[in-house]
Amino acid sequence: MPTEDHMRSALHSYLDALNNLDLDAALALFATGSTLEDPVGTGVADAHERLPRMFAQVPAGSTFTLDTPIRTSHGSSAAMAFTLRTVIDGTPVQVRSLDVMDFDDDGLITHMNAYNGPSDQQIGGFEQGYAVANGVRLHYEVGGEGEPLVLLDGFPRTTHSLHGIMSELVKHYRVIAVDYRGQGGSDKPADGYDKKTMAKDVYELVRGLGYDKVNIAGGDMGGMVAYTFAANHPEATAKLALWDAGPFGRSHATISAFPPPGAGNTWWYPLSRIDGLPAKLLAGRFRAVIDWAADHFAVHPDKITEQDREIYANAYDSPEAVTAAFAAYGAYHQDVADNATYPPLTMPVLVLGNGATLPFLKAELADLFPADARYVTIEDTGHYIAEEQPEALAAELATFF
Repeated sequence: MPTEDHMRSALHSYLDALNNLDLDAALALFATGSTLEDPVGTGVADAHERLPRMFAQVPAGSTFTLDTPIRTSHGSSAAMAFTLRTVIDGTPVQVRSLDVMDFDDDGLITHMNAYNGPSDQQIGGFEQGYAVANGVRLHYEVGGEGEPLVLLDGFPRTTHSLHGIMSELVKHYRVIAVDYRGQGGSDKPADGYDKKTMAKDVYELVRGLGYDKVNIAGGDMGGMVAYTFAANHPEATAKLALWDAGPFGRSHATISAFPPPGAGNTWWYPLSRIDGLPAKLLAGRFRAVIDWAADHFAVHPDKITEQDREIYANAYDSPEAVTAAFAAYGAYHQDVADNATYPPLTMPVLVLGNGATLPFLKAELADLFPADARYVTIEDTGHYIAEEQPEALAAELATFF
Protein backbone atom coordinates (compact mmCIF):
# COMPACT_ATOMS: atom_id res chain seq x y z
CA MET A 1 0.00 0.00 0.00
CA PRO A 2 1.47 3.42 -0.90
CA THR A 3 2.26 5.84 1.90
CA GLU A 4 0.33 9.07 2.33
CA ASP A 5 3.48 11.03 1.52
CA HIS A 6 3.93 9.09 -1.72
CA MET A 7 0.34 9.80 -2.82
CA ARG A 8 0.67 13.50 -1.99
CA SER A 9 3.92 13.63 -3.93
CA ALA A 10 2.30 11.92 -6.92
CA LEU A 11 -0.54 14.46 -7.01
CA HIS A 12 1.92 17.34 -6.74
CA SER A 13 3.82 15.79 -9.65
CA TYR A 14 0.62 15.55 -11.67
CA LEU A 15 -0.14 19.23 -10.99
CA ASP A 16 3.42 20.12 -12.06
CA ALA A 17 2.90 18.13 -15.26
CA LEU A 18 -0.26 20.12 -15.98
CA ASN A 19 1.49 23.42 -15.42
CA ASN A 20 4.38 22.40 -17.66
CA LEU A 21 2.13 20.64 -20.19
CA ASP A 22 4.46 17.66 -19.74
CA LEU A 23 2.35 14.76 -20.98
CA ASP A 24 5.11 12.16 -20.55
CA ALA A 25 5.56 13.09 -16.90
CA ALA A 26 1.82 12.76 -16.32
CA LEU A 27 1.55 9.40 -18.09
CA ALA A 28 4.42 8.03 -16.01
CA LEU A 29 2.25 8.41 -12.91
CA PHE A 30 -0.50 6.14 -14.27
CA ALA A 31 -0.44 2.35 -14.23
CA THR A 32 -0.96 0.34 -17.41
CA GLY A 33 -4.71 -0.18 -17.86
CA SER A 34 -5.58 2.71 -15.55
CA THR A 35 -8.82 4.58 -16.16
CA LEU A 36 -10.01 8.16 -16.08
CA GLU A 37 -13.58 9.24 -15.49
CA ASP A 38 -15.32 12.55 -16.15
CA PRO A 39 -18.85 12.03 -14.75
CA VAL A 40 -20.15 15.27 -16.31
CA GLY A 41 -18.90 14.71 -19.80
CA THR A 42 -17.33 11.74 -21.46
CA GLY A 43 -17.51 8.77 -19.10
CA VAL A 44 -14.79 6.21 -18.35
CA ALA A 45 -11.84 5.66 -20.68
CA ASP A 46 -8.27 4.36 -20.68
CA ALA A 47 -6.18 7.06 -19.00
CA HIS A 48 -3.31 6.62 -21.46
CA GLU A 49 -5.75 7.39 -24.29
CA ARG A 50 -7.71 10.18 -22.59
CA LEU A 51 -4.81 12.16 -21.09
CA PRO A 52 -3.24 13.16 -24.44
CA ARG A 53 -6.55 14.67 -25.52
CA MET A 54 -6.95 16.43 -22.18
CA PHE A 55 -3.47 17.97 -22.38
CA ALA A 56 -4.04 19.05 -25.98
CA GLN A 57 -7.04 21.10 -24.80
CA VAL A 58 -5.10 23.15 -22.25
CA PRO A 59 -4.30 26.63 -23.67
CA ALA A 60 -0.65 27.67 -23.49
CA GLY A 61 0.07 29.86 -20.48
CA SER A 62 -2.57 28.25 -18.28
CA THR A 63 -1.83 27.80 -14.59
CA PHE A 64 -3.07 25.18 -12.13
CA THR A 65 -2.96 26.00 -8.41
CA LEU A 66 -4.07 24.04 -5.36
CA ASP A 67 -7.11 25.42 -3.52
CA THR A 68 -6.65 23.22 -0.42
CA PRO A 69 -3.98 20.81 0.82
CA ILE A 70 -4.01 17.37 -0.82
CA ARG A 71 -5.97 14.90 1.29
CA THR A 72 -5.64 11.14 1.54
CA SER A 73 -8.39 8.68 2.46
CA HIS A 74 -9.43 5.02 2.36
CA GLY A 75 -5.82 3.90 2.60
CA SER A 76 -5.03 4.10 -1.13
CA SER A 77 -6.80 7.23 -2.42
CA ALA A 78 -5.97 10.91 -2.50
CA ALA A 79 -7.81 14.04 -3.66
CA MET A 80 -6.85 17.55 -4.66
CA ALA A 81 -9.00 20.61 -5.33
CA PHE A 82 -7.41 23.04 -7.76
CA THR A 83 -8.19 25.97 -10.04
CA LEU A 84 -7.30 26.35 -13.70
CA ARG A 85 -6.68 29.95 -14.72
CA THR A 86 -6.37 30.78 -18.40
CA VAL A 87 -7.40 33.26 -21.07
CA ILE A 88 -9.86 32.41 -23.88
CA ASP A 89 -10.41 34.90 -26.69
CA GLY A 90 -8.90 37.64 -24.53
CA THR A 91 -11.20 36.90 -21.58
CA PRO A 92 -9.79 35.63 -18.24
CA VAL A 93 -11.34 32.33 -17.24
CA GLN A 94 -11.00 30.23 -14.12
CA VAL A 95 -12.45 26.79 -13.51
CA ARG A 96 -12.37 24.87 -10.25
CA SER A 97 -11.93 21.09 -10.30
CA LEU A 98 -11.59 18.16 -7.93
CA ASP A 99 -9.51 15.13 -8.93
CA VAL A 100 -9.70 11.91 -6.88
CA MET A 101 -6.95 9.32 -7.50
CA ASP A 102 -6.80 5.63 -6.57
CA PHE A 103 -3.37 3.97 -6.25
CA ASP A 104 -2.04 0.43 -6.55
CA ASP A 105 0.54 -1.16 -4.25
CA ASP A 106 3.34 0.10 -6.49
CA GLY A 107 2.23 3.69 -5.98
CA LEU A 108 0.88 4.19 -9.51
CA ILE A 109 -2.50 5.74 -10.21
CA THR A 110 -5.11 3.17 -11.27
CA HIS A 111 -8.16 5.45 -11.56
CA MET A 112 -8.80 9.19 -11.64
CA ASN A 113 -12.22 10.76 -11.19
CA ALA A 114 -12.15 14.32 -12.59
CA TYR A 115 -14.98 16.50 -11.34
CA ASN A 116 -15.33 19.79 -13.23
CA GLY A 117 -18.16 21.62 -11.55
CA PRO A 118 -19.87 25.00 -11.59
CA SER A 119 -17.27 27.73 -11.32
CA ASP A 120 -16.90 31.45 -11.26
CA GLN A 121 -15.62 31.44 -14.81
CA GLN A 122 -16.86 34.32 -16.93
CA ILE A 123 -16.86 34.14 -20.73
CA GLY A 124 -18.43 37.18 -22.31
CA GLY A 125 -20.69 37.82 -19.32
CA PHE A 126 -21.78 34.19 -18.94
CA GLU A 127 -21.37 31.76 -16.08
CA GLN A 128 -21.14 27.98 -16.41
CA GLY A 129 -23.65 25.89 -14.49
CA TYR A 130 -24.68 22.30 -13.90
CA ALA A 131 -27.99 21.04 -12.56
CA VAL A 132 -29.71 17.69 -12.23
CA ALA A 133 -32.99 17.73 -14.15
CA ASN A 134 -35.20 14.73 -14.89
CA GLY A 135 -32.46 12.50 -13.51
CA VAL A 136 -29.61 13.77 -15.73
CA ARG A 137 -26.96 16.37 -15.06
CA LEU A 138 -27.17 19.16 -17.63
CA HIS A 139 -24.54 21.75 -18.46
CA TYR A 140 -25.69 25.27 -19.26
CA GLU A 141 -24.31 28.78 -19.70
CA VAL A 142 -26.29 31.67 -18.29
CA GLY A 143 -25.98 35.45 -18.43
CA GLY A 144 -27.83 38.73 -18.87
CA GLU A 145 -31.01 40.17 -17.46
CA GLY A 146 -34.59 40.29 -18.67
CA GLU A 147 -37.01 37.67 -19.95
CA PRO A 148 -35.54 34.15 -19.99
CA LEU A 149 -34.47 32.88 -23.41
CA VAL A 150 -33.38 29.23 -23.70
CA LEU A 151 -31.05 28.37 -26.59
CA LEU A 152 -30.21 24.89 -27.92
CA ASP A 153 -28.08 23.90 -30.91
CA GLY A 154 -27.69 20.51 -32.52
CA PHE A 155 -25.37 17.88 -33.93
CA PRO A 156 -22.39 17.93 -34.04
CA ARG A 157 -22.25 21.00 -31.83
CA THR A 158 -22.30 22.15 -28.19
CA THR A 159 -23.20 25.44 -26.51
CA HIS A 160 -19.93 26.73 -27.95
CA SER A 161 -21.61 27.17 -31.35
CA LEU A 162 -24.08 29.59 -29.76
CA HIS A 163 -21.50 32.04 -28.44
CA GLY A 164 -21.80 34.28 -31.50
CA ILE A 165 -25.51 34.92 -30.92
CA MET A 166 -25.31 34.78 -27.13
CA SER A 167 -23.01 37.80 -27.04
CA GLU A 168 -25.73 39.88 -28.71
CA LEU A 169 -28.85 38.38 -27.10
CA VAL A 170 -27.39 38.78 -23.59
CA LYS A 171 -27.87 42.54 -24.03
CA HIS A 172 -31.65 42.04 -24.00
CA TYR A 173 -32.48 38.74 -22.28
CA ARG A 174 -31.56 36.34 -19.51
CA VAL A 175 -29.93 33.83 -21.87
CA ILE A 176 -29.72 30.17 -20.86
CA ALA A 177 -27.76 28.09 -23.40
CA VAL A 178 -28.13 24.38 -22.72
CA ASP A 179 -26.27 21.23 -23.70
CA TYR A 180 -29.12 18.76 -24.04
CA ARG A 181 -28.91 15.15 -22.82
CA GLY A 182 -25.91 13.51 -24.51
CA GLN A 183 -24.37 16.77 -25.75
CA GLY A 184 -21.26 18.64 -24.65
CA GLY A 185 -20.85 18.83 -20.89
CA SER A 186 -24.17 17.15 -20.07
CA ASP A 187 -24.63 13.56 -18.94
CA LYS A 188 -24.69 10.81 -21.55
CA PRO A 189 -26.98 8.11 -20.14
CA ALA A 190 -27.78 4.91 -21.97
CA ASP A 191 -31.33 5.90 -22.91
CA GLY A 192 -33.88 8.70 -22.93
CA TYR A 193 -33.06 10.20 -26.35
CA ASP A 194 -36.61 10.52 -27.61
CA LYS A 195 -37.31 14.23 -27.87
CA LYS A 196 -40.19 14.10 -25.39
CA THR A 197 -37.78 12.98 -22.66
CA MET A 198 -35.08 15.43 -23.78
CA ALA A 199 -37.61 18.26 -23.70
CA LYS A 200 -38.67 17.26 -20.20
CA ASP A 201 -35.01 17.54 -19.15
CA VAL A 202 -34.95 21.15 -20.32
CA TYR A 203 -38.36 21.88 -18.80
CA GLU A 204 -37.24 20.64 -15.37
CA LEU A 205 -33.99 22.58 -15.73
CA VAL A 206 -35.75 25.91 -16.31
CA ARG A 207 -38.26 25.17 -13.57
CA GLY A 208 -35.36 24.46 -11.24
CA LEU A 209 -33.83 27.80 -12.23
CA GLY A 210 -37.04 29.49 -11.09
CA TYR A 211 -38.88 30.15 -14.37
CA ASP A 212 -42.53 29.26 -15.00
CA LYS A 213 -42.47 30.43 -18.63
CA VAL A 214 -39.58 30.94 -21.07
CA ASN A 215 -38.86 31.86 -24.65
CA ILE A 216 -37.08 28.99 -26.39
CA ALA A 217 -35.12 28.72 -29.63
CA GLY A 218 -33.07 26.03 -31.27
CA GLY A 219 -31.25 24.87 -34.37
CA ASP A 220 -30.92 21.38 -35.85
CA MET A 221 -31.45 18.76 -33.09
CA GLY A 222 -31.80 21.58 -30.58
CA GLY A 223 -34.73 22.84 -32.65
CA MET A 224 -36.38 19.43 -32.39
CA VAL A 225 -36.03 19.56 -28.61
CA ALA A 226 -37.31 23.15 -28.54
CA TYR A 227 -40.39 22.25 -30.61
CA THR A 228 -41.12 19.26 -28.38
CA PHE A 229 -40.73 21.48 -25.31
CA ALA A 230 -43.38 23.82 -26.70
CA ALA A 231 -45.68 20.95 -27.74
CA ASN A 232 -45.56 19.23 -24.35
CA HIS A 233 -45.29 22.31 -22.14
CA PRO A 234 -47.27 25.08 -23.89
CA GLU A 235 -48.05 26.74 -20.57
CA ALA A 236 -44.31 27.17 -20.04
CA THR A 237 -43.58 28.47 -23.55
CA ALA A 238 -43.96 32.17 -24.32
CA LYS A 239 -42.57 32.04 -27.88
CA LEU A 240 -40.76 29.47 -30.03
CA ALA A 241 -38.11 30.04 -32.71
CA LEU A 242 -36.37 27.46 -34.89
CA TRP A 243 -33.46 27.92 -37.27
CA ASP A 244 -32.86 25.33 -39.99
CA ALA A 245 -34.75 22.88 -37.82
CA GLY A 246 -38.09 21.26 -37.19
CA PRO A 247 -39.53 18.15 -35.57
CA PHE A 248 -39.11 14.73 -37.14
CA GLY A 249 -42.00 14.41 -39.60
CA ARG A 250 -43.21 12.75 -42.76
CA SER A 251 -39.99 13.19 -44.74
CA HIS A 252 -37.83 11.76 -41.98
CA ALA A 253 -39.89 8.59 -41.81
CA THR A 254 -38.98 7.77 -45.41
CA ILE A 255 -35.24 8.61 -45.44
CA SER A 256 -33.40 6.43 -47.96
CA ALA A 257 -30.24 4.57 -47.09
CA PHE A 258 -29.34 4.68 -50.81
CA PRO A 259 -29.90 8.25 -52.05
CA PRO A 260 -29.56 8.81 -55.82
CA PRO A 261 -26.54 10.67 -57.20
CA GLY A 262 -26.68 14.36 -56.38
CA ALA A 263 -29.15 13.94 -53.54
CA GLY A 264 -28.25 14.78 -49.96
CA ASN A 265 -26.73 11.86 -48.09
CA THR A 266 -28.04 11.62 -44.53
CA TRP A 267 -25.90 8.59 -43.69
CA TRP A 268 -26.14 9.17 -39.93
CA TYR A 269 -29.81 8.16 -39.85
CA PRO A 270 -29.36 4.53 -40.97
CA LEU A 271 -26.11 4.29 -39.00
CA SER A 272 -27.99 5.35 -35.87
CA ARG A 273 -30.09 2.18 -36.12
CA ILE A 274 -27.09 -0.17 -35.74
CA ASP A 275 -26.42 -0.62 -32.04
CA GLY A 276 -22.80 -0.08 -31.03
CA LEU A 277 -21.39 0.50 -34.51
CA PRO A 278 -21.21 4.34 -34.51
CA ALA A 279 -18.87 4.32 -31.50
CA LYS A 280 -16.70 1.57 -32.94
CA LEU A 281 -16.30 3.51 -36.18
CA LEU A 282 -16.02 7.08 -34.92
CA ALA A 283 -14.77 7.20 -31.32
CA GLY A 284 -11.38 8.90 -31.37
CA ARG A 285 -11.88 9.86 -35.02
CA PHE A 286 -14.68 12.39 -34.82
CA ARG A 287 -12.70 15.28 -36.24
CA ALA A 288 -13.29 13.73 -39.68
CA VAL A 289 -17.07 14.08 -39.15
CA ILE A 290 -16.72 17.70 -38.04
CA ASP A 291 -14.72 18.58 -41.14
CA TRP A 292 -16.99 16.62 -43.50
CA ALA A 293 -20.09 18.34 -42.10
CA ALA A 294 -18.54 21.79 -42.42
CA ASP A 295 -17.52 21.11 -46.02
CA HIS A 296 -20.94 19.75 -47.01
CA PHE A 297 -23.39 21.88 -45.04
CA ALA A 298 -21.76 25.29 -44.63
CA VAL A 299 -21.62 27.98 -47.30
CA HIS A 300 -18.77 29.53 -45.30
CA PRO A 301 -16.85 26.62 -43.74
CA ASP A 302 -14.02 29.02 -42.90
CA LYS A 303 -16.27 30.58 -40.25
CA ILE A 304 -16.03 27.29 -38.37
CA THR A 305 -12.50 27.86 -37.16
CA GLU A 306 -9.78 25.38 -36.29
CA GLN A 307 -10.42 26.05 -32.60
CA ASP A 308 -14.16 25.48 -33.08
CA ARG A 309 -13.54 22.17 -34.85
CA GLU A 310 -11.20 20.94 -32.14
CA ILE A 311 -13.74 21.83 -29.45
CA TYR A 312 -16.47 19.88 -31.24
CA ALA A 313 -14.21 16.94 -32.08
CA ASN A 314 -13.17 16.60 -28.46
CA ALA A 315 -16.78 16.87 -27.28
CA TYR A 316 -17.82 13.96 -29.52
CA ASP A 317 -14.65 11.87 -29.48
CA SER A 318 -15.45 9.40 -26.69
CA PRO A 319 -17.51 6.23 -27.24
CA GLU A 320 -20.14 7.53 -24.82
CA ALA A 321 -20.50 10.83 -26.68
CA VAL A 322 -20.75 9.13 -30.10
CA THR A 323 -23.33 6.65 -28.81
CA ALA A 324 -25.42 9.43 -27.29
CA ALA A 325 -25.29 11.58 -30.43
CA PHE A 326 -26.50 8.77 -32.66
CA ALA A 327 -29.11 7.66 -30.11
CA ALA A 328 -30.80 11.04 -30.59
CA TYR A 329 -31.25 10.15 -34.27
CA GLY A 330 -32.03 6.51 -33.62
CA ALA A 331 -35.13 7.61 -31.69
CA TYR A 332 -36.69 9.22 -34.77
CA HIS A 333 -39.40 6.58 -35.28
CA GLN A 334 -40.59 7.16 -31.72
CA ASP A 335 -40.37 10.90 -32.27
CA VAL A 336 -42.47 10.72 -35.44
CA ALA A 337 -45.12 8.76 -33.54
CA ASP A 338 -45.06 11.23 -30.62
CA ASN A 339 -45.19 14.26 -32.88
CA ALA A 340 -48.30 12.93 -34.58
CA THR A 341 -50.17 13.17 -31.27
CA TYR A 342 -49.50 16.88 -30.64
CA PRO A 343 -52.08 19.51 -31.55
CA PRO A 344 -50.94 22.56 -33.54
CA LEU A 345 -49.04 25.08 -31.47
CA THR A 346 -50.77 28.32 -30.51
CA MET A 347 -47.91 30.45 -29.16
CA PRO A 348 -46.03 32.82 -31.54
CA VAL A 349 -43.59 30.90 -33.76
CA LEU A 350 -40.64 32.04 -35.89
CA VAL A 351 -38.97 29.72 -38.42
CA LEU A 352 -35.66 30.74 -39.99
CA GLY A 353 -33.76 29.00 -42.76
CA ASN A 354 -31.50 29.64 -45.69
CA GLY A 355 -32.74 30.15 -49.24
CA ALA A 356 -32.70 26.42 -49.96
CA THR A 357 -34.17 25.07 -46.72
CA LEU A 358 -36.86 27.58 -45.78
CA PRO A 359 -39.37 26.53 -48.52
CA PHE A 360 -38.99 22.91 -47.38
CA LEU A 361 -39.41 23.87 -43.72
CA LYS A 362 -42.54 25.87 -44.47
CA ALA A 363 -44.10 23.01 -46.43
CA GLU A 364 -43.16 20.48 -43.76
CA LEU A 365 -44.13 22.49 -40.68
CA ALA A 366 -47.00 24.79 -41.62
CA ASP A 367 -49.69 22.42 -40.29
CA LEU A 368 -47.97 22.29 -36.91
CA PHE A 369 -47.83 26.03 -36.33
CA PRO A 370 -50.34 28.88 -36.05
CA ALA A 371 -51.45 30.55 -39.26
CA ASP A 372 -49.54 33.72 -38.35
CA ALA A 373 -46.22 31.94 -37.84
CA ARG A 374 -43.37 33.93 -39.40
CA TYR A 375 -40.95 32.41 -41.94
CA VAL A 376 -37.74 34.35 -42.55
CA THR A 377 -34.81 33.68 -44.86
CA ILE A 378 -31.27 34.26 -43.59
CA GLU A 379 -29.14 35.06 -46.63
CA ASP A 380 -25.64 33.82 -47.47
CA THR A 381 -25.55 30.87 -45.10
CA GLY A 382 -25.66 27.12 -45.08
CA HIS A 383 -26.93 24.93 -42.28
CA TYR A 384 -24.81 26.37 -39.48
CA ILE A 385 -26.58 29.71 -39.27
CA ALA A 386 -25.51 30.49 -35.70
CA GLU A 387 -21.87 30.33 -36.81
CA GLU A 388 -22.09 31.50 -40.42
CA GLN A 389 -24.41 34.48 -39.85
CA PRO A 390 -24.59 35.07 -36.09
CA GLU A 391 -25.35 38.79 -36.36
CA ALA A 392 -28.31 38.25 -38.70
CA LEU A 393 -29.68 35.38 -36.62
CA ALA A 394 -29.32 37.27 -33.35
CA ALA A 395 -31.07 40.30 -34.87
CA GLU A 396 -34.05 38.23 -36.02
CA LEU A 397 -34.33 36.49 -32.66
CA ALA A 398 -34.09 39.77 -30.76
CA THR A 399 -36.81 41.32 -32.93
CA PHE A 400 -39.10 38.32 -32.48
CA PHE A 401 -38.68 37.74 -28.76
